[in-house]
Amino acid sequence: MKVSIVFQGPTNYCEDALQNLSSKHEIIYSTWIDEPEENLKFIESRVSKLVLNEHPKYTGFRNINRQTISSKKGILEATGDFILKSRSDILFSNIDLFIEKAQVSHLENLSFFCYYKNICNPYQITDFFTYGSKEESLMFWDYIEQPNQVFPKYEDPRCPERQLLFNYIKLKNYNDPNEFLKNSNCFAKYLDDESDVKWLKFNYSLVSAWKKDSQNDKTH
Repeated sequence: MKVSIVFQGPTNYCEDALQNLSSKHEIIYSTWIDEPEENLKFIESRVSKLVLNEHPKYTGFRNINRQTISSKKGILEATGDFILKSRSDILFSNIDLFIEKAQVSHLENLSFFCYYKNICNPYQITDFFTYGSKEESLMFWDYIEQPNQVFPKYEDPRCPERQLLFNYIKLKNYNDPNEFLKNSNCFAKYLDDESDVKWLKFNYSLVSAWKKDSQNDKTH
């Protein structure tokens, strides 16, 4: 089984995000054609393939179309059977261990990360990273928000993650999001001090945040 890692997004944090990577996995970095040249050169020297994308004419609410287009293009270039798709402002302390845990615990649908909680909640899914087969990854990220698109109440357009999740749920023919998530895995319960993940944009440890939230749950 081959795993490809797809980093997607701007290059602001490329030097930090591309730390701790081994040659064990194919690394794809999908970004924009007008990113700083010095960043693109650095990335090209560190990854298996650099994918440069044109900006979409309609970016969608909170740039959802920028995210989905660059994610899909990166996944299409990957040759792995399974895909770890990550934002480009995420740093894995031990990405090999992270992938090992993700694969062992993988269920039918994509695996997600929820804010703080150790169970998947359809209203707390983040866009930090997803893990699953290439087919499932493409199904999730192959989405374009249209101008003047109308959303059902539960698909709050202020939340791109929710748009993506509920579109994926429809494609998987589930009527109940909670039933869908029974066949999905939440990364949070597999993160620990040996396989921490940092959100570089805010210098924020997901493990520390999850531990803090778990302690708060015990006191209520």
